[in-house]
Amino acid sequence: MPPIVPRLVDTRPIHYIISCISAVPLTFHVTGEAPSFCLDSDWVPTGAAVGAVRLTLTNLSGRPLSDFRLAFTAHLRLEADDQLRGASLVRQIFGYHVIAPPAGYVLMPATSWSVTAHRLNHSPQHYTSGLKSAYLMLEDGGVVPVASTPTTRNHESGSPRLETPPSSKLPRGALAVAVLPFPLKIEIAGRCETAGSLHPMEGPREAELAFDAAAGLAGRLFPSGPKLFAHAGGIACIALDAWRWPRMLTGSALRRMR
Repeated sequence: MPPIVPRLVDTRPIHYIISCISAVPLTFHVTGEAPSFCLDSDWVPTGAAVGAVRLTLTNLSGRPLSDFRLAFTAHLRLEADDQLRGASLVRQIFGYHVIAPPAGYVLMPATSWSVTAHRLNHSPQHYTSGLKSAYLMLEDGGVVPVASTPTTRNHESGSPRLETPPSSKLPRGALAVAVLPFPLKIEIAGRCETAGSLHPMEGPREAELAFDAAAGLAGRLFPSGPKLFAHAGGIACIALDAWRWPRMLTGSALRRMR
C-alpha cells in the first residue's frame, strides 16, 4: 500500500514543542517533504474475541534506523498486560501508546517492522476507529514524523456508512424520539415545521468560505434530510470575525433590525 502523505500548503519549516507526553520537552522538525517512514495497521477479527491488530512500520529512507521507539495514537487501546509480538509496550495513556522493538533491532532501508497485538479494549465498529497518528522517538531526544494510513480490515479499506444503523436500546415498539431521559410512555399528535436552514447574513470572505465548507460537509453526511445550511432560510447568522459564527437571528429579530 503506498504511503498517504499529508499535504502541507506552507512548505516553510515549522518547529513544534511537545511537553504533554514527556517530562522533557521534545522538539521536532516538519517540512513539506514526504515523511521517510510509514505506519500501516490491519485489524483481523477472531470469532467472539475483539480481534488482533498488526502494525507495520516501513523505512522509506535511505538509512538504517536503530535505538528508536514508536509512538502512536488510536481509538483502539492495547491492553497493558498484552504480550505483544515483535515489540514491548513502554508507555500508555488511554489511546496514546509507546512501543519499542527488541534490543539491538535495526530497521534497514526498504524493510518493515511488524508488531501484533492480540488483546484490545474493544473491536472497532467504524472505519476510522483505528490508527490516528504516529511518530518516532530517537535515542538523542529527536522526533521524526511518520505518515499513518487508516486501519484496514483483513487488508481491505473501509468506507463511510451514511445510513443510520438500527437502534436496539429503545423499548420494543417505542417511537424513535430523541428525548433524554426517555419516558415510560410517549404519544405524538401532529408535527411542527422546522425552524429553517442557517444562512449567512454578513461577514468577511473567509467566514463565507468556512460557512460553505460546513454546508458541504452537512450535505454529504445528511443527503436526504432537511438542509441545515443554505444561502436563505429561517435563521440568519452574522460572523463576528473570520472564524466565528456565534450570533444567530430569528425572523422576528431580523424584522426589528430593519
